[in-house]
Amino acid sequence: MSHIDAFLALLESGPPDPSHVFNPWRDHDERDAAPRRATPKLRRENMARYLEAREKNARFLLLGEAPSHRGCRFTGIAFCSEVELVHKRDQVAREPLHLTSAQSAEKPMRERSAAVIWDELERAGCARHVVLWNAFPWHPYGDALTTNRRPRKLHS
Repeated sequence: MSHIDAFLALLESGPPDPSHVFNPWRDHDERDAAPRRATPKLRRENMARYLEAREKNARFLLLGEAPSHRGCRFTGIAFCSEVELVHKRDQVAREPLHLTSAQSAEKPMRERSAAVIWDELERAGCARHVVLWNAFPWHPYGDALTTNRRPRKLHS
């Protein structure tokens, strides 16, 4: 097993408490393309291709908090929505990646933070030198999977 495969297995296993967490590398729902059961595997493949494209050149890590319900949730890649997989494919990976949202054929999923970050990476010409990641890599949600959880004050 390669180090990327071992890493993907950790992501797929998910957090110890999966309540209010969507794991893009293990979970699927009605927002995924058919066959829905296949979409987590496609997102794991996306992540593997993304990491392979940076394996020898990455020098920087750009760290965010957690994935949104429109980006990594569908691509398997932090700060990356389906729009980037379509319009910035050469920056994301060396080969075409999978779109997994049910509506991707008509309207690929778009995420605002992803657009801003990938535009800046493109402008700087350094996309393959940066690994995008989240401190909590799974999507935490509020009352519905189609939301991001609201920030809340931590009690000490």
